[in-house]
Amino acid sequence: MTLVTKPFGDIITFSRASGGGRFNSSGVYEWVGNDVPRLTYDPVTLQPLGLLVEEQRTNLLTRSSAFDNASWVRVNSSVAVTPNAVVAPDGTMTADKLIEPAILTSPTIIQNTAVTIVNASYSISAHAKPDGRNFVRLQLESTIGTVYAGARFNLATGAVVGTDIVVTNGGSNPVATITPAANGFFRVSLTATLPAGALLRGAYRLMEDATGFSYTGDGASGIYIWGAQLEAGAFPTSYIPTVASQVTRAADIITINTGAV
Repeated sequence: MTLVTKPFGDIITFSRASGGGRFNSSGVYEWVGNDVPRLTYDPVTLQPLGLLVEEQRTNLLTRSSAFDNASWVRVNSSVAVTPNAVVAPDGTMTADKLIEPAILTSPTIIQNTAVTIVNASYSISAHAKPDGRNFVRLQLESTIGTVYAGARFNLATGAVVGTDIVVTNGGSNPVATITPAANGFFRVSLTATLPAGALLRGAYRLMEDATGFSYTGDGASGIYIWGAQLEAGAFPTSYIPTVASQVTRAADIITINTGAV
């Protein structure tokens, strides 16, 4: 049998009615245009991972990398934000720093506007990097104090240190992941089953250690954060940047041209 080299377009017909994100061969996150196949790479090892094919998803958070914007509420004024503090996974100086206050509190930042839960499962994620604090917690919650599920991560070791749910609020089945990203960041995520019809917001919380939800900070330590996402679905998908409004990434559609193989 003789192997014949064929161009990609001769074998696969590909379409996507929107742009989409990927990590390129240099390990940098980038957004490519409509109908452009996303050949993606491991952002650390730079090894090719193949063609990225995903279902349609919407990032329900606005200002997904601008935590100093009014779209984000600093709970009890407990977090200071330094915008554009370090190079983000996309190679630009757009990652913000969340800084703990020098008082006893639970340093938390939360999306200002809630969405109505219409799906069984939701996933929250972000890219985070330590700068004085190694631990961060992701929370799926309705209003301040009404938490459905949470997950804790060690940004120094790249480990999930725990998940928890509030059964009385309707949370269940929490699953957390942490994966290396570019420029020393990790992408952290939490997925959980939530009660239909309730309101949902995404929150990010600094922690003193693996269990220290409330503590007295030093006024300088914190984490870098970029690329926040909240989406309806049983697993997180690739990052979808947003500014003033939610953004939908269309589904990747491929057809194999069997006659060309």
